Amino acid sequence: MVARVVVVTGRPGIGKTTAVLRICHLLRERGVRVGGFITSEKRTAEGRRTGFEIHDLSTGERRLMASEAFRGGPRVGRYFVDLGFEDLALSAIDRSLKECDVTVVDEIGPMELLGGRLVEKLQLILPSGYPVLATVHYMVRHRLISEALRLAGPHRYVLDLSNRDRVPQLIAEVVMGWLGQS
Repeated sequence: MVARVVVVTGRPGIGKTTAVLRICHLLRERGVRVGGFITSEKRTAEGRRTGFEIHDLSTGERRLMASEAFRGGPRVGRYFVDLGFEDLALSAIDRSLKECDVTVVDEIGPMELLGGRLVEKLQLILPSGYPVLATVHYMVRHRLISEALRLAGPHRYVLDLSNRDRVPQLIAEVVMGWLGQS
């Protein structure tokens, strides 16, 4: 089976998640069912980042993934990771594989890579031929990220200020082509 993987990367804060949400919108406008998960920052009213949440794209369910205040999980930078996030990530992926045309994995980064079951699941679905749209952390070196980049081949996009507004449309066209709806 030929892998159908698109990978978006870029430096922190460049808009990877924003691009993925735009791609989801473009695909849904064309009748494509999109599932999986995204991660987003949690910020104070003053704008200071305090952690991250994970969101199931199909159900809207949210769960804290990492926080400065949480204690009891592994530490990544100044954040402590609640490994329970993996339950939501896995259920979002499983639901997407059953009910959707495309699965989003935002992101494959240092926190997500702590989830052993999530890493195992991604090792299975990335080469499966099922359409996957993933974002990967720009600087992390890990065999799963290397594999995602390899499988994406020409469908690797490094977001920067000059291309981040047009890349979502390009990726939507790639995915539509995979689904025979170009």
